[in-house]
Amino acid sequence: MRNNDLHRAYGIIGSSLNHSLSPIIHDYLFKKSKLSCTYTSFEIKPVNLGDAIAGIRALGIKGVNITFPFKQKVIKYLDKLDSSACTTGAVNAIKNTQGVLTGYNTDLFGIRKTLADRLKFNPQRKNIIILGAGGAARACIQAMLSKKPTSLLIFNRKSQNASLLVDSFAERNKDFANNIKVMTDIRGRESNYRTNLIINATSAGKEYVKNKLSALSRRGMLENTIFFDLNYGDRALSNKLPEGIDKSEDGLYMLAAQASKSFQIWTGKAIPPYEIFDYLNRKIKRK
Repeated sequence: MRNNDLHRAYGIIGSSLNHSLSPIIHDYLFKKSKLSCTYTSFEIKPVNLGDAIAGIRALGIKGVNITFPFKQKVIKYLDKLDSSACTTGAVNAIKNTQGVLTGYNTDLFGIRKTLADRLKFNPQRKNIIILGAGGAARACIQAMLSKKPTSLLIFNRKSQNASLLVDSFAERNKDFANNIKVMTDIRGRESNYRTNLIINATSAGKEYVKNKLSALSRRGMLENTIFFDLNYGDRALSNKLPEGIDKSEDGLYMLAAQASKSFQIWTGKAIPPYEIFDYLNRKIKRK
């Protein structure tokens, strides 16, 4: 790669990128926009994150997406944070402006667009459950709180992680603090309501998610409930959903929307999420 090529280089940083569709998406967007740019997967070990971010600055790489498990850990290596990253406490896109690295959270945009465009769902005055307490869950919580739902339950295998997450949001949303709860199991009076929306934002496998949904169904918490799985493809739980799930959506449209936002941040060019979504459906022959 020639030095000049680095100034047209973009990519994604994560620890396991075999399944990522981001290179396919951005290659399509660069070609469509007639931009001579490249998009590369940078699979790294957690111990090398600082060096990887320094490399972006030193080499003049124009921008990168950040995925699991680095959405929170990357923040300390950046120079600035956009408001989307500040409110969520997580970063999944970085823009390099003459050596100044700014972090953004385009997951927030992707979640909002999926709820509006695909699920036609307004969280206001609704009961919401979020599975997980990582970087993706942060964007989900912020998207929900901005619409003032009736209640928000966070299920996570490690209650301490979830409690720290909830505390950070409750401090900024004091009027709603009493409506945010943490649970590791389904019990008590919090389980006596109907759930309108469940979002799977966990890195746990399908079996964990399926067991949680089944437990909610047994307790009578599911009735005309929407299930939104942030995973897509083979990693998403798309079949054999328990009784009470009215409709479901995987994370492919969210991926298209967050890619659309990242591309606009980097290049100033706006490509509608539905156009990227349609391209992906044709490209991967989705059923």
